Parts: sequence; structure tokens; C-alpha cells
Amino acid sequence: MPATVSFYEAAFGLKRRFVHESSLYAEMEKGETALAFASETMAELNGFAVRANRRSDLAAGFEIALVCSAPGL
Repeated sequence: MPATVSFYEAAFGLKRRFVHESSLYAEMEKGETALAFASETMAELNGFAVRANRRSDLAAGFEIALVCSAPGL
């Protein structure tokens, strides 16, 4: 989770709103809403069945669109 948070800070200038002490959950500040990330473990601990994302598998069917004037990459 720390690497994910760092990436979104550097690439898109987002600010971290909250990172759980377990590093299994984090939120990025996005105005009146938040962009949240939960690890597979956190999802399972909360009773959610998840399809694990693996580099060897086809990408999951979801998309996040962030618009910015100058990505920090």
C-alpha cells in the first residue's frame, strides 16, 4: 500500500488522506470525495470476495480516470 500511495502522490499530485496502521487500506484526498485502496487481505477481512489481480492474468474490468494538466512522471 505505501508504494501505491507514493505513486499516486508523485504521478498525479494527490494528497494522502488516511493510511491505516496495518498498511492494508489507504485513502487519497480528492476534494469532496476520496480515492480509496484496499488490499486483498483487507477486502477478505471485511467479508468481500475478490478476484486477485496478477500480472500473468488479464486485467480486471474496471477503470479510474484522473485528469491533470501535467502528470509528474
